[in-house]
Amino acid sequence: PSFPVMARGRHDLGPETSWSLSATLKVDQDWLKSEVSVYGSYIDDYIYLAPELRDDGTVRTDVLIQGRFPRFNYNAINAIYYGFDAEVQTRMGPIELGVDGSIVRARDVDEDSFLLFIPPDRIGTEITYHLPEFKSVKDSFISVNLSVIARQYSVAPESDFAPVPDGYALIGASAGTTFEWNNQRYLFSVETQNVLNTRYRDYTSLLRYFADEPGRQVFVRLGTEFGFHPESTAEQPGADGV
Repeated sequence: PSFPVMARGRHDLGPETSWSLSATLKVDQDWLKSEVSVYGSYIDDYIYLAPELRDDGTVRTDVLIQGRFPRFNYNAINAIYYGFDAEVQTRMGPIELGVDGSIVRARDVDEDSFLLFIPPDRIGTEITYHLPEFKSVKDSFISVNLSVIARQYSVAPESDFAPVPDGYALIGASAGTTFEWNNQRYLFSVETQNVLNTRYRDYTSLLRYFADEPGRQVFVRLGTEFGFHPESTAEQPGADGV
């Protein structure tokens, strides 16, 4: 299987029942757009996937023809989720700045313990410079972004068979433009992720047990818009025109 663990299902699991409450504050101005949300959810019979550990903290395994896989089980627990998300965007002339962040916590109510695989605290920022238009070249931009992901401290180390990976910071950059040629509009962009080729592991990924996340990646994209009709500059006939 492509799944990196052996997840044993249970036919006796019932549906989840959730009670949720959230509040959002939103600001929408010409120069500033922001949104802050807080939320909480209580979930009865939450279907929780976790590794099956022995008394000494090692994980039980299953041997298949593809190899040996860590054993994970699904269980129904009572869980509570809570946290907040925030996003702010502002533009000053050709410069656009955005900042976003999130915090989420999740606990097993009966065991009074944090759940596994919950996203750690994160904050990100992106600054974009919009270039002036030039003839048929429009919507050109250059952008740089930074994401900082903290180590996940809100989890019990003994509930997992591998240590929690360290926090990390990733830098990315992109540039793009739109141009018209031969009565057709094209979109071209170049994006680089993990510019510094940082070595890291994503806590929310099951692949973290075996391998690092991808290093530096470069994407080149070229697209077009079907049905595009350029604006005509020809003089339109008047009311009495032929």
